[in-house]
Amino acid sequence: MTGHEDSVVRLWDVRSGASEKIFKAQFESHEKWISQVKFNPAVDKLFLTGSYDGTVKMWDLRNEEAPLATLTHKGDSDDYKVFATEWNGSSQIISGGSDSNVSIHTIGAK
Repeated sequence: MTGHEDSVVRLWDVRSGASEKIFKAQFESHEKWISQVKFNPAVDKLFLTGSYDGTVKMWDLRNEEAPLATLTHKGDSDDYKVFATEWNGSSQIISGGSDSNVSIHTIGAK
């Protein structure tokens, strides 16, 4: 899985052994460069994307149409960028970005 400056995440089949890898799917919802893609180590179909648009999105590999959730930055800056995302177990998402702060989100918490 790769993130690109055209704001698209692409899934590739690298098992083919061919010099050109086979494109399998693409996930589009971000507005700017994808800075991070992270799979959930506990739930193999879930992954996160972080972007220079200031959002973190949670996706299911089986649904290219739309992310399961979008996490937005609560800061004052309109030019906030997400640089890193990480799973903390299967139910917490950690992200950091251009404001030098860390955000922790719990899935299912209100």
